[in-house]
Amino acid sequence: MPKWLYEEGIGENRAILVEDGQIIALRIERCFGKYSGPKHGAIVNAKLQKKHGNGGFILLDDGGTAIIKKWPLTLTEGQSLNVEIVRERLCERTREKLPIAIACERDIQRAPSLWDRINASQTHVQNCAPHEGDIFAQYGWYEILDQAEQGLFPFTNGQLIVEQCTAMTIIDVDGDENKLILAKAAAKACAKVIRLFDLQSMVGIDFPTIESRKDRTRIAEIFDDNMMLDYERTGVNGFGFMQIIMKSMRPSLLELLRRDRAANVALMVLRHAEFEACQSMSSQMNITLHPEIFNLLSSHDWMDILSKRTGRSWQLVEKEIGDILHFEIF
Repeated sequence: MPKWLYEEGIGENRAILVEDGQIIALRIERCFGKYSGPKHGAIVNAKLQKKHGNGGFILLDDGGTAIIKKWPLTLTEGQSLNVEIVRERLCERTREKLPIAIACERDIQRAPSLWDRINASQTHVQNCAPHEGDIFAQYGWYEILDQAEQGLFPFTNGQLIVEQCTAMTIIDVDGDENKLILAKAAAKACAKVIRLFDLQSMVGIDFPTIESRKDRTRIAEIFDDNMMLDYERTGVNGFGFMQIIMKSMRPSLLELLRRDRAANVALMVLRHAEFEACQSMSSQMNITLHPEIFNLLSSHDWMDILSKRTGRSWQLVEKEIGDILHFEIF
Protein backbone atom coordinates (compact mmCIF):
# COMPACT_ATOMS: atom_id res chain seq x y z
CA MET A 1 0.00 0.00 0.00
CA PRO A 2 1.29 3.51 -0.74
CA LYS A 3 2.11 5.83 2.16
CA TRP A 4 3.22 9.42 2.61
CA LEU A 5 6.41 10.16 4.53
CA TYR A 6 6.49 13.71 5.89
CA GLU A 7 9.30 15.90 7.26
CA GLU A 8 8.67 19.23 8.97
CA GLY A 9 11.93 20.91 8.09
CA ILE A 10 13.49 24.31 8.71
CA GLY A 11 12.56 26.66 5.89
CA GLU A 12 10.55 24.02 4.07
CA ASN A 13 8.35 20.98 4.64
CA ARG A 14 8.79 17.86 2.52
CA ALA A 15 6.74 14.80 1.67
CA ILE A 16 7.24 11.74 -0.50
CA LEU A 17 4.62 9.22 -1.55
CA VAL A 18 6.16 5.75 -1.48
CA GLU A 19 4.88 2.57 -3.11
CA ASP A 20 6.73 -0.72 -3.56
CA GLY A 21 9.91 0.86 -2.18
CA GLN A 22 9.95 3.72 -4.69
CA ILE A 23 9.02 7.41 -4.60
CA ILE A 24 6.05 8.03 -6.88
CA ALA A 25 5.32 11.62 -5.81
CA LEU A 26 7.45 14.31 -4.20
CA ARG A 27 6.14 17.54 -2.69
CA ILE A 28 7.95 20.52 -1.12
CA GLU A 29 6.41 23.51 0.67
CA ARG A 30 8.37 26.78 0.97
CA CYS A 31 7.13 30.10 2.36
CA PHE A 32 10.06 32.54 2.11
CA GLY A 33 11.44 34.98 -0.45
CA LYS A 34 10.07 34.31 -3.92
CA TYR A 35 7.96 31.50 -2.41
CA SER A 36 6.15 33.81 0.02
CA GLY A 37 2.68 35.21 -0.51
CA PRO A 38 -0.77 33.64 -0.32
CA LYS A 39 -1.03 29.94 -1.10
CA HIS A 40 -3.58 28.10 -3.20
CA GLY A 41 -6.89 27.78 -1.37
CA ALA A 42 -6.36 30.72 1.00
CA ILE A 43 -9.22 33.19 1.44
CA VAL A 44 -7.90 36.69 2.13
CA ASN A 45 -9.16 40.23 2.21
CA ALA A 46 -8.27 42.46 -0.73
CA LYS A 47 -8.98 45.87 -2.18
CA LEU A 48 -10.02 46.37 -5.79
CA GLN A 49 -7.24 48.35 -7.41
CA LYS A 50 -7.68 48.73 -11.16
CA LYS A 51 -10.15 47.26 -13.63
CA HIS A 52 -8.75 45.64 -16.77
CA GLY A 53 -11.13 43.99 -19.22
CA ASN A 54 -13.47 41.62 -17.40
CA GLY A 55 -11.03 41.31 -14.51
CA GLY A 56 -8.37 43.53 -13.03
CA PHE A 57 -5.81 43.97 -10.27
CA ILE A 58 -6.31 43.79 -6.51
CA LEU A 59 -4.19 44.74 -3.51
CA LEU A 60 -3.96 41.87 -1.03
CA ASP A 61 -3.97 42.35 2.72
CA ASP A 62 -0.27 41.39 2.88
CA GLY A 63 0.60 44.26 0.53
CA GLY A 64 1.08 42.13 -2.57
CA THR A 65 -0.72 42.49 -5.88
CA ALA A 66 -2.85 39.81 -7.55
CA ILE A 67 -5.08 39.41 -10.57
CA ILE A 68 -8.82 38.98 -10.09
CA LYS A 69 -10.26 36.88 -12.89
CA LYS A 70 -13.73 38.46 -12.91
CA TRP A 71 -14.45 41.93 -11.60
CA PRO A 72 -17.48 41.94 -9.24
CA LEU A 73 -20.19 43.93 -11.01
CA THR A 74 -21.52 45.51 -7.81
CA LEU A 75 -18.14 46.85 -6.62
CA THR A 76 -15.87 49.66 -7.77
CA GLU A 77 -12.19 50.51 -7.46
CA GLY A 78 -11.13 51.03 -3.85
CA GLN A 79 -13.75 48.75 -2.28
CA SER A 80 -12.81 45.69 -0.23
CA LEU A 81 -13.85 42.08 -0.65
CA ASN A 82 -12.75 38.57 0.20
CA VAL A 83 -11.02 36.57 -2.51
CA GLU A 84 -9.85 32.98 -2.88
CA ILE A 85 -6.38 32.33 -4.28
CA VAL A 86 -6.75 29.88 -7.17
CA ARG A 87 -3.15 30.11 -8.40
CA GLU A 88 -0.07 31.08 -6.43
CA ARG A 89 2.63 33.42 -7.64
CA LEU A 90 4.92 31.77 -10.21
CA CYS A 91 8.54 32.74 -10.82
CA GLU A 92 9.55 31.83 -14.36
CA ARG A 93 13.00 32.22 -15.83
CA THR A 94 12.32 35.63 -17.39
CA ARG A 95 9.28 36.95 -15.54
CA GLU A 96 7.07 36.71 -12.48
CA LYS A 97 3.39 35.80 -12.75
CA LEU A 98 1.10 37.39 -10.17
CA PRO A 99 -1.24 35.25 -8.07
CA ILE A 100 -4.74 34.79 -9.47
CA ALA A 101 -7.86 35.14 -7.30
CA ILE A 102 -11.64 34.98 -7.60
CA ALA A 103 -14.24 36.87 -5.59
CA CYS A 104 -15.47 34.86 -2.61
CA GLU A 105 -18.18 35.36 0.03
CA ARG A 106 -16.67 32.91 2.54
CA ASP A 107 -14.79 33.98 5.67
CA ILE A 108 -11.03 34.48 5.69
CA GLN A 109 -9.08 31.24 6.13
CA ARG A 110 -5.55 30.02 5.67
CA ALA A 111 -4.58 27.82 2.77
CA PRO A 112 -4.35 24.06 3.33
CA SER A 113 -0.75 23.24 4.22
CA LEU A 114 1.23 20.39 2.72
CA TRP A 115 0.42 18.41 5.87
CA ASP A 116 -3.28 19.13 5.39
CA ARG A 117 -3.21 18.11 1.74
CA ILE A 118 -1.50 14.77 2.21
CA ASN A 119 -3.72 13.90 5.18
CA ALA A 120 -6.78 14.64 3.05
CA SER A 121 -5.59 12.12 0.45
CA GLN A 122 -6.96 9.14 2.42
CA THR A 123 -3.44 7.63 2.32
CA HIS A 124 -1.50 6.66 5.46
CA VAL A 125 0.92 9.42 6.60
CA GLN A 126 4.12 8.75 8.57
CA ASN A 127 5.76 11.71 10.31
CA CYS A 128 9.58 11.42 10.15
CA ALA A 129 11.77 12.93 12.88
CA PRO A 130 15.53 13.74 12.58
CA HIS A 131 16.53 11.23 15.30
CA GLU A 132 15.20 8.44 13.06
CA GLY A 133 17.87 9.21 10.44
CA ASP A 134 17.52 10.06 6.78
CA ILE A 135 14.53 7.88 5.93
CA PHE A 136 13.95 9.65 2.60
CA ALA A 137 17.39 8.52 1.39
CA GLN A 138 16.30 4.88 1.62
CA TYR A 139 13.84 5.49 -1.21
CA GLY A 140 16.14 7.40 -3.60
CA TRP A 141 15.48 11.00 -2.48
CA TYR A 142 18.90 12.33 -3.55
CA GLU A 143 18.88 10.51 -6.89
CA ILE A 144 15.52 12.08 -7.75
CA LEU A 145 16.74 15.56 -6.77
CA ASP A 146 19.73 15.07 -9.08
CA GLN A 147 17.43 13.99 -11.91
CA ALA A 148 15.30 17.09 -11.38
CA GLU A 149 18.31 19.42 -11.49
CA GLN A 150 19.64 17.81 -14.67
CA GLY A 151 16.24 17.34 -16.29
CA LEU A 152 17.09 13.76 -17.25
CA PHE A 153 14.84 10.85 -16.26
CA PRO A 154 15.86 7.35 -17.37
CA PHE A 155 13.46 4.54 -18.18
CA THR A 156 13.91 1.14 -19.82
CA ASN A 157 16.00 1.61 -23.00
CA GLY A 158 15.54 5.38 -23.03
CA GLN A 159 15.37 8.65 -21.15
CA LEU A 160 13.14 11.70 -20.87
CA ILE A 161 14.69 15.14 -21.32
CA VAL A 162 12.56 17.73 -19.51
CA GLU A 163 12.87 21.43 -20.33
CA GLN A 164 10.77 24.25 -18.91
CA CYS A 165 9.86 26.92 -21.43
CA THR A 166 7.78 30.04 -20.86
CA ALA A 167 4.75 28.58 -22.65
CA MET A 168 4.93 24.99 -21.40
CA THR A 169 7.06 22.16 -20.07
CA ILE A 170 8.51 20.05 -22.89
CA ILE A 171 9.32 16.36 -22.44
CA ASP A 172 11.52 14.97 -25.21
CA VAL A 173 11.74 11.19 -25.62
CA ASP A 174 15.24 9.92 -26.38
CA GLY A 175 16.45 6.36 -26.98
CA ASP A 176 17.78 3.80 -29.47
CA GLU A 177 14.95 1.26 -29.16
CA ASN A 178 12.44 0.54 -31.92
CA LYS A 179 10.32 3.71 -32.23
CA LEU A 180 7.01 2.11 -31.29
CA ILE A 181 8.45 0.16 -28.36
CA LEU A 182 10.27 3.30 -27.18
CA ALA A 183 7.14 5.44 -27.46
CA LYS A 184 5.01 2.97 -25.49
CA ALA A 185 7.56 2.80 -22.68
CA ALA A 186 7.93 6.58 -22.74
CA ALA A 187 4.17 7.13 -22.44
CA LYS A 188 4.20 5.30 -19.11
CA ALA A 189 7.37 7.11 -17.97
CA CYS A 190 5.94 10.53 -18.87
CA ALA A 191 2.83 9.94 -16.77
CA LYS A 192 5.04 8.96 -13.83
CA VAL A 193 7.26 12.06 -14.15
CA ILE A 194 4.26 14.39 -14.33
CA ARG A 195 2.91 12.93 -11.09
CA LEU A 196 6.32 12.70 -9.44
CA PHE A 197 7.06 16.42 -9.81
CA ASP A 198 3.51 17.76 -9.84
CA LEU A 199 3.91 19.26 -13.32
CA GLN A 200 1.05 21.63 -14.06
CA SER A 201 -0.44 23.89 -16.73
CA MET A 202 0.65 22.79 -20.23
CA VAL A 203 3.01 19.89 -20.90
CA GLY A 204 4.10 18.87 -24.38
CA ILE A 205 5.50 15.38 -25.08
CA ASP A 206 7.62 14.84 -28.17
CA PHE A 207 7.39 11.12 -28.96
CA PRO A 208 9.22 9.49 -31.87
CA THR A 209 7.37 9.93 -35.16
CA ILE A 210 4.90 7.06 -35.56
CA GLU A 211 3.11 6.74 -38.92
CA SER A 212 0.28 4.41 -37.90
CA ARG A 213 -2.73 6.22 -36.42
CA LYS A 214 -3.68 3.02 -34.58
CA ASP A 215 -0.25 2.90 -32.92
CA ARG A 216 -0.44 6.59 -32.00
CA THR A 217 -3.83 5.97 -30.39
CA ARG A 218 -2.35 3.09 -28.40
CA ILE A 219 0.48 5.31 -27.14
CA ALA A 220 -2.06 7.86 -25.85
CA GLU A 221 -4.07 5.08 -24.20
CA ILE A 222 -0.98 3.85 -22.35
CA PHE A 223 -0.44 7.38 -21.08
CA ASP A 224 -4.08 7.53 -19.92
CA ASP A 225 -3.75 4.20 -18.10
CA ASN A 226 -0.82 5.51 -16.06
CA MET A 227 -1.81 9.15 -15.52
CA MET A 228 -3.12 9.68 -11.98
CA LEU A 229 -4.02 13.40 -12.16
CA ASP A 230 -6.92 15.37 -13.66
CA TYR A 231 -6.03 16.49 -17.18
CA GLU A 232 -7.10 16.94 -20.77
CA ARG A 233 -4.98 16.06 -23.78
CA THR A 234 -4.74 16.03 -27.53
CA GLY A 235 -4.00 12.91 -29.51
CA VAL A 236 -0.49 12.06 -30.69
CA ASN A 237 -0.16 13.81 -34.04
CA GLY A 238 1.75 12.62 -37.09
CA PHE A 239 4.91 14.30 -35.84
CA GLY A 240 4.73 12.47 -32.50
CA PHE A 241 3.62 15.45 -30.42
CA MET A 242 0.96 15.29 -27.69
CA GLN A 243 -0.16 18.17 -25.47
CA ILE A 244 -1.51 17.79 -21.92
CA ILE A 245 -3.41 20.55 -20.12
CA MET A 246 -3.81 20.61 -16.33
CA LYS A 247 -4.81 23.15 -13.72
CA SER A 248 -2.04 25.47 -12.61
CA MET A 249 -2.29 26.00 -8.84
CA ARG A 250 1.24 26.37 -7.50
CA PRO A 251 4.87 26.03 -8.66
CA SER A 252 5.76 22.51 -9.73
CA LEU A 253 8.63 20.75 -8.02
CA LEU A 254 10.83 21.32 -11.05
CA GLU A 255 10.19 25.07 -10.79
CA LEU A 256 11.15 25.05 -7.10
CA LEU A 257 14.22 22.87 -7.53
CA ARG A 258 15.60 24.45 -10.71
CA ARG A 259 14.96 28.17 -10.12
CA ASP A 260 16.98 28.73 -6.90
CA ARG A 261 19.96 26.46 -6.41
CA ALA A 262 21.30 28.47 -3.45
CA ALA A 263 18.04 27.97 -1.54
CA ASN A 264 18.15 24.24 -2.31
CA VAL A 265 21.65 23.96 -0.87
CA ALA A 266 20.91 26.11 2.21
CA LEU A 267 17.87 24.01 3.10
CA MET A 268 19.83 20.80 2.50
CA VAL A 269 22.53 22.08 4.90
CA LEU A 270 19.91 22.63 7.61
CA ARG A 271 18.43 19.18 7.00
CA HIS A 272 21.82 17.47 7.30
CA ALA A 273 22.69 19.56 10.36
CA GLU A 274 19.70 18.12 12.23
CA PHE A 275 20.78 14.59 11.33
CA GLU A 276 24.37 15.26 12.42
CA ALA A 277 23.27 16.80 15.72
CA CYS A 278 21.43 13.59 16.59
CA GLN A 279 24.71 11.65 16.20
CA SER A 280 26.98 14.08 18.08
CA MET A 281 27.50 14.71 21.78
CA SER A 282 29.12 18.12 21.18
CA SER A 283 27.34 21.23 22.47
CA GLN A 284 29.09 23.42 19.84
CA MET A 285 28.84 22.51 16.17
CA ASN A 286 30.23 24.24 13.10
CA ILE A 287 29.21 24.42 9.45
CA THR A 288 31.77 25.42 6.82
CA LEU A 289 30.11 26.58 3.64
CA HIS A 290 30.29 28.74 0.53
CA PRO A 291 29.88 32.54 1.02
CA GLU A 292 26.63 32.56 -1.01
CA ILE A 293 25.08 29.96 1.31
CA PHE A 294 26.56 31.69 4.35
CA ASN A 295 24.82 34.94 3.36
CA LEU A 296 21.51 33.19 2.71
CA LEU A 297 21.49 31.36 6.05
CA SER A 298 22.52 34.54 7.85
CA SER A 299 19.62 36.49 6.36
CA HIS A 300 16.95 34.30 7.97
CA ASP A 301 16.19 33.08 11.50
CA TRP A 302 16.86 29.48 10.47
CA MET A 303 20.02 29.07 12.58
CA ASP A 304 18.11 30.15 15.71
CA ILE A 305 15.45 27.58 14.89
CA LEU A 306 18.17 24.96 14.34
CA SER A 307 19.65 25.71 17.78
CA LYS A 308 16.26 25.35 19.47
CA ARG A 309 15.44 22.11 17.67
CA THR A 310 18.82 20.46 18.30
CA GLY A 311 19.82 21.95 21.66
CA ARG A 312 23.19 22.87 20.17
CA SER A 313 25.09 26.09 19.58
CA TRP A 314 25.94 26.55 15.89
CA GLN A 315 28.71 28.53 14.24
CA LEU A 316 28.73 29.31 10.50
CA VAL A 317 32.18 29.45 8.90
CA GLU A 318 32.40 31.24 5.55
CA LYS A 319 34.96 29.72 3.20
CA GLU A 320 35.64 29.49 -0.53
CA ILE A 321 35.38 25.72 -0.89
CA GLY A 322 34.52 25.43 -4.56
CA ASP A 323 30.97 24.90 -5.71
CA ILE A 324 28.13 26.07 -3.46
CA LEU A 325 27.03 22.45 -3.11
CA HIS A 326 30.00 21.62 -0.89
CA PHE A 327 29.74 22.05 2.88
CA GLU A 328 31.11 20.45 6.04
CA ILE A 329 29.32 19.90 9.37
CA PHE A 330 31.43 19.09 12.43
